[in-house]
Amino acid sequence: MKKFMLVGVLLIIANSLSFAQYWIKVDGVNPYINKIFSPTDEPDRIIVASSGFPTDILQKNIEFPFIGNGYQESVDSGKTFTKYQLNERSVYDIYQSKKNPNKWFAAVRHFTRGGVLLSTNRGEDWSEDILCESSNQLYRISSKIINENEFFVAAAINTSEGFVYSDNDFITCNLSSYSVETRSVAFSKISNLLFLSGDASSQGRVLRSYDNGRTWIRESSGLEGLRVLSILPSSINSSIVLCGVDSLTVDGSSIGKGIYISLDTGNTWQYFTGAGNQIFEFAEHPRFPHLVAAAAGNAGVLVSSIYGHYFEAFNNGLPENKSVRTVMIPNWDTAEAGFMIFAGVHNEGLFKSTYLKTSVNDSQRQSDFKILSISPQPANDILNVRINLPYAQNCTIKIFNSFGQEIYKLTNVFFNAGENSFDWNATDYQSGLYFIQLQFDNQILSEKFVIRR
Repeated sequence: MKKFMLVGVLLIIANSLSFAQYWIKVDGVNPYINKIFSPTDEPDRIIVASSGFPTDILQKNIEFPFIGNGYQESVDSGKTFTKYQLNERSVYDIYQSKKNPNKWFAAVRHFTRGGVLLSTNRGEDWSEDILCESSNQLYRISSKIINENEFFVAAAINTSEGFVYSDNDFITCNLSSYSVETRSVAFSKISNLLFLSGDASSQGRVLRSYDNGRTWIRESSGLEGLRVLSILPSSINSSIVLCGVDSLTVDGSSIGKGIYISLDTGNTWQYFTGAGNQIFEFAEHPRFPHLVAAAAGNAGVLVSSIYGHYFEAFNNGLPENKSVRTVMIPNWDTAEAGFMIFAGVHNEGLFKSTYLKTSVNDSQRQSDFKILSISPQPANDILNVRINLPYAQNCTIKIFNSFGQEIYKLTNVFFNAGENSFDWNATDYQSGLYFIQLQFDNQILSEKFVIRR
């Protein structure tokens, strides 16, 4: 019997602390931050939806403040916050229309009623009437332009009717026929897929839809017993999706489970990185989507410069053992020194990073697939193969003899981003020249090796 041994070099989150890379506390905002927002066409304008009272998204039955504090605004890139809007309301999201940038939507709560407020002049004035008003709470908003019309979706919490969609600026709101509570909703940037976190304490799932949420595909093998907090579809490969998960104990306490990855558009899932941490939110740079940040609870802020396929932790200056709940990368030009991020720390307020730069080198860039080594050469017993990948994905491994005959094949082998290695047992094969072929979604690597008895 031929034996195959696979040893993956797992992704390790590096705690990349340097003297030049750290976080600074920003004054002028409340301690509990629900969302950080910056209009893409006004990048120096930073808006922080915050409150003096907590809304703990980890609770199974979320308690909301009776009266909120609206949002605070900065027009000088987050240096000072002076302007207050939507006083007495709790604000959980602010979203800018893709079709008409002057239209902004705010997911709000006032007393015991939640819904959406509309501004047609970029937040200077807001409608008095709450759209989609109900006792439930809309939490996150997203949209996509379809046939020149903007289609809006929203995730709702503390309800079994947790998905709302509208094709007329939330004037009329429709509920999904599928019973679900959800904390995250996201359109893919490169396909017609819509993803929704099917949020349950005993059966987590990421639902996906090809018709904008009217019907859902529900399979999510690998997320059993987990709860989905956040979703990030890949901006370069429509098959790849990340989600942040936790699980709930009998008494309702949250245990972070890190980031899970799907390589088949959300059908099956496996652990990726960040074990022990809740991943509350993902954020991409508006113009450079290879720059990704994740709000990772007590693990701080995880940062990637290769589309979320390798993360490093940047926490120098953040309060220890405090939970980062939300992140935002403003639409600022990147520089040789790096890029900046805003983070909301639960009960600690707003923090702004200095320029951050990851340690990812050229061997981990998107276009660089490599077989690093095959050893020993010649082989007699165990052959070790080292490879480098720009992002996590499945692989098919094939081995051919010198006549071109396929003598070995193994499919759906999962590799992490960066360097991986695996061993192949060559003891049952005769002396001679052989070829190994590694086949990925969009790349084939091959190399020769020799077996000598």
